[in-house]
Amino acid sequence: MPINPEIATIVGQSLNENSMMVFEYMNLMAEYASDLYAPDPQAHSEIADEYNRQVQAVLYGESTPEAAAQALVEYINKTLNQ
Repeated sequence: MPINPEIATIVGQSLNENSMMVFEYMNLMAEYASDLYAPDPQAHSEIADEYNRQVQAVLYGESTPEAAAQALVEYINKTLNQ
């Protein structure tokens, strides 16, 4: 079932009876479905790893929450602006 409605209409015109029932059911369910989740932003896993490092530094007394937050913000800005 194509997400693009124009393509779905074209595909729907060439279906056999059984496939058309599935197609119609999918169209019905689309009215009740939520939107697709947006993909994770660029460098999501690297930022998540840095977040975890900063949390660990605070938990083990190696950093203050304020210093860890500042370091994380700087890391995010640097990473996303590469």
